[in-house]
Amino acid sequence: MFRHREWKRGSVGLKWAKKVYYGETAKKKKRLIKRWLKKRYLEKKVRQGTILPMIYVISFSAGTEDLFDIIPAWTFSQKGYPVEKITVLGVALGKKEALELAEQLVMKVYLETGEFRVRDFFE
Repeated sequence: MFRHREWKRGSVGLKWAKKVYYGETAKKKKRLIKRWLKKRYLEKKVRQGTILPMIYVISFSAGTEDLFDIIPAWTFSQKGYPVEKITVLGVALGKKEALELAEQLVMKVYLETGEFRVRDFFE
């Protein structure tokens, strides 16, 4: 049986924000998406050599200049993916929906605070 070396306790960890925002089509499959993004399920899919459907996760930016990172869920199963906690702020099905959701989150922060401090707003 194929065993992926990178998968061990504490590898890619998804921390779910208190309020997770979903794109329009992702709302309809909320429970299924949460199950797909659990670590055990990801490990199983890696061993089987399959990838996740077009799920995109919106999280805080790893860098200092950007507001969000939009990460395709299949990248979590790649060998050598960074070992870090990723806070899930939003979930979308498809890249277009992910971009629209990120735009909505930025507008929400700006309209409520007058600034673009997304990390302060969502934490």
